[in-house]
Amino acid sequence: MNFTMTQTTPTAPAFLPAPMIHMFEAAGLGKAPFKLDHIVSSGTHCQFCNTAIVYQFWLKGSDGKLFFVGSDCVMKTGDAGLIKVVQAEVKKHQRALRQKREAEKLAKVRDRIADPVVRAALSKVPHPYSYHARDGKTALDYIEYCARYAGKTTMLALNGTIDRYLAPQRTPLVEADEGETVVEPGVGETA
Repeated sequence: MNFTMTQTTPTAPAFLPAPMIHMFEAAGLGKAPFKLDHIVSSGTHCQFCNTAIVYQFWLKGSDGKLFFVGSDCVMKTGDAGLIKVVQAEVKKHQRALRQKREAEKLAKVRDRIADPVVRAALSKVPHPYSYHARDGKTALDYIEYCARYAGKTTMLALNGTIDRYLAPQRTPLVEADEGETVVEPGVGETA
């Protein structure tokens, strides 16, 4: 008896699901698995769904192709590893942006405290706590104390505090007939 062997491709039994293809791979963006390459924060459109995005998540496929998508498309993939990395990077990126904004606000507060005009105006306002005000302390003493000893949250709030103290000190302006702005005499002056 002669048996001939023919080579056939193995097929999966009917009860097994068909192999899944990554949605980015199916769209022709690259070959799975994908890794996060870098993040860019600039508004553009996702290369997968063409939706407007804020963050560009540049992904690199195993074939070396680079492309970018938005966070929603990454979340829709179901790729747990990619989702975890992207979420961590988003948090890190948002933390860096928040720290940059806070640093700018803190610098603005320090500049305002150092401004001689603001210092002079605050020295005319009584301290917010009456027992310090009785001792002759002023709002400038309070602001300097807060700037020296307070935490970041209070420091960030000092800009609004300074504005509240200076609000009654602002001199009202009146529009003159010729379009010139002049200070109304006798209004806003303190004794």
